[in-house]
Amino acid sequence: MKCIPIILLFFLSAIVFAKENKDVWWSLGFEGVVYSFVREDLPETPQNESKPNGTLSLGLKTQRYSFKPDKKLGSWLSFSFRIPRKAIVEGEIGPFDALEGSMQVLADLNLGLGFRTINNSPISFYGGCGVHVYFSYLNAFTMMEVLSTNTETEILQYDLALGIGGELGMKIDFGRKLFMMTGTGLACDFYSYQDSRVDIPFNPPIVFKTKGSVPDYMALSLSPHISFGIQY
Repeated sequence: MKCIPIILLFFLSAIVFAKENKDVWWSLGFEGVVYSFVREDLPETPQNESKPNGTLSLGLKTQRYSFKPDKKLGSWLSFSFRIPRKAIVEGEIGPFDALEGSMQVLADLNLGLGFRTINNSPISFYGGCGVHVYFSYLNAFTMMEVLSTNTETEILQYDLALGIGGELGMKIDFGRKLFMMTGTGLACDFYSYQDSRVDIPFNPPIVFKTKGSVPDYMALSLSPHISFGIQY
């Protein structure tokens, strides 16, 4: 079962890049993302999981749109790499509850169909829809109450989520080669796999491990961006 998403992405990539089209857009820009967990069946926590939880993050985004000449339908590939700036806990936005040395990185991959409008104006509109893959790596140090004692605890966690994603935006041409793009992506993930480890430095050490699919998972993300690129 774990190989199915990889096999699916491999075949989609083969279809997208099987024939190199002449009208290609490459872009790079800045992106801000709100990723919110709508529901996930986690072990009992003191948080109210009926309210939104998630992250606010900033980072870089690169995209590739490819079309046959004078065709409105083509292929779309995008990748973003971000660092979270704020946490959403029970609907409230605040800082991460983590100690010095903590680190978290996030990434998104979209692969699917692209479309565009064709006109004689320097302003046109574009979009894409397809498979969405979300990845998170967390290595955090936090204080946790264990046996009535506050203890510095290390958390190591990998998250992989799959769903569908799309984007709509506007493209402004500066001549024949250069352009600017501004748009917003939207994704809905409905499958998540998590591998986590919690280390509590007692004597002897206490280690909690969890690995597997997250039951009843669903998350939404909103990702506005502004990019500059080249077309050839």
